[in-house]
Amino acid sequence: MIEIRDVSFTYAESEQGSSLDHVSLVIPKGKVTVLCGRSGCGKTTLARVINGLVPYFYKGEITGDILIDGKSILKKTVQERAGLIGSVFQNPRSQFFNVDSTSELVFGCENMQFSHKEMEERLQYTIKSFGVEGLVNKSLFKMSGGEKQKIACASVSMPGPDIYVLDEPTSNLDLLSIKELALIITKWKAEGKTIIIADHRLNYLRNVADKVVLVEHGQIVWEKEAGDFFAIPDEEAHSYGLRSLRTSLKGCNESQNKERESNSSLNVKNLDFSYEDGIGIHIKNLMLPMGKIIGIVGENGAGKSTFVRCLCGLQKCNGSFYIDDNRVASKNLLKE
Repeated sequence: MIEIRDVSFTYAESEQGSSLDHVSLVIPKGKVTVLCGRSGCGKTTLARVINGLVPYFYKGEITGDILIDGKSILKKTVQERAGLIGSVFQNPRSQFFNVDSTSELVFGCENMQFSHKEMEERLQYTIKSFGVEGLVNKSLFKMSGGEKQKIACASVSMPGPDIYVLDEPTSNLDLLSIKELALIITKWKAEGKTIIIADHRLNYLRNVADKVVLVEHGQIVWEKEAGDFFAIPDEEAHSYGLRSLRTSLKGCNESQNKERESNSSLNVKNLDFSYEDGIGIHIKNLMLPMGKIIGIVGENGAGKSTFVRCLCGLQKCNGSFYIDDNRVASKNLLKE
């Protein structure tokens, strides 16, 4: 069990006062606890307090105490907490220490001085358990967001911590990757692990969460059993600054903003770009109307980000770009 006792925290040089204000919370052992609330409410700071990033990485003044199984851990360093707590960040790239997946998977165990035999046994079990056979010995720089998140979850799982703290783990994931993340969380829960998740997306946790905690202005507003929380109407959820708890988009309002009228268009012809492994994008002909809002959708790894980088002139590629009938050099696209 994790017990947070009257914890307050203010970031160093902050002009906005306390990010956490006398927070007390009990997180039950072996359960999934979800922290939710508006952006800037304090849920990420609360997660950082638990895993030790506050105050050792994010400096500031902290008061109160945090107990795990009745023992205070507030004065334990991040290194000392590493054996107890595994952390998955919003952007998995920010927690990687290596350039290839296999080295990243064993990194934690190496630092904790596991024997070579035990590391190899844990590695093979983790690869099979997380279904990442196709990602072994692969460059982390060439993975999609979902693949990186899988490696992040698998790597923190390798040393076998009893507690997992996930901060906005779905922010860069597509629907399939979110479902896979939910399965990973379900697996951890079945193993008796304690899981704390701070997130804006909540519906994917409907069948795995046990308790939901609303944070506002650095304080705990309420705690609800997951069943009671997911039964509340969307109107009530929206009043707390939360996203819809339903999967349907029915009832979404159309924008009231008038579209900017324009007869111009950005035309892309024979756009071609490939990474060293052959994966890339190939677009023969595409017309993008100027003055419009255009969504680029697709699964993780489909090429959305690569296409945008090419379109902005941030990525060298083959192809021609025209505004109406006027050709634009790729190096000048940022100016347009």
